[in-house]
Amino acid sequence: MRRVSTKIVKLLILSIIISFFNYSAAIAAAPQKVLYVLTSEYAVFERGELTLKGIPAVLHFSDRQMNESGYMSVSGFTKKLHSYLAKQDSNGQTAALSIYNDDGATNVILKFKEPYEIDGVFSLEAEVAQGYLPPNIDTSTLFIVMLEPSMGGS
Repeated sequence: MRRVSTKIVKLLILSIIISFFNYSAAIAAAPQKVLYVLTSEYAVFERGELTLKGIPAVLHFSDRQMNESGYMSVSGFTKKLHSYLAKQDSNGQTAALSIYNDDGATNVILKFKEPYEIDGVFSLEAEVAQGYLPPNIDTSTLFIVMLEPSMGGS
């Protein structure tokens, strides 16, 4: 009897270990939310296009499960975003824009599509979903969330 119970305990421990590794692999392979942050020195909104100028780099932060972060060039981000949008619903994606002023920040929700970049200047077609977007904007930050595979330590 003791020998059978020892064997059962060993099998139970082995199955727990296997389950743990399968769970860890599933978490690593599951899509995650990644927040991209673009802080600009100056922005212009005219004729349905938002243009951000003076972005030194695009920061990114993953969801808590993976705890990955880093930065990339504006050009690299634009290519990634363009590719992401091509796989999504054609109605566009939403983003939040925080506009900094003497009284704090004004937040605007945008619906956007068609991003492009020329010489480090980032632009996209944008429509205001909530809030007011002035034509000329000083310092601001654009927040975009994408669902993507694990960044793999990039």
